[in-house]
Amino acid sequence: MHLVNNVLKPGGYNVITAMDGRLGLKRILDDTPDLVILDLNMPGMDGLEVLDSLQKRQVDIPVILTTFYGSEQVAEKALRLGAAAYVVKPYQI
Repeated sequence: MHLVNNVLKPGGYNVITAMDGRLGLKRILDDTPDLVILDLNMPGMDGLEVLDSLQKRQVDIPVILTTFYGSEQVAEKALRLGAAAYVVKPYQI
């Protein structure tokens, strides 16, 4: 949420948040944002499951998957599922 509250909102971006994967998927499908910043570890539905659902629905929105728990296998899977980028936290803004 640091990125949202300290960078994106003050920068004038319209930001839509969701605290779990299922709600996030619903908001993506309902609102069709220009970009999705998606966490890997979320309750209800993780980031890879959200990516898989978006791919199956042929949703063409760039997704950046971010996580504290990065691995090469997770990065490869995220990119196969259509993620535009994979970023391991913490990252510098």
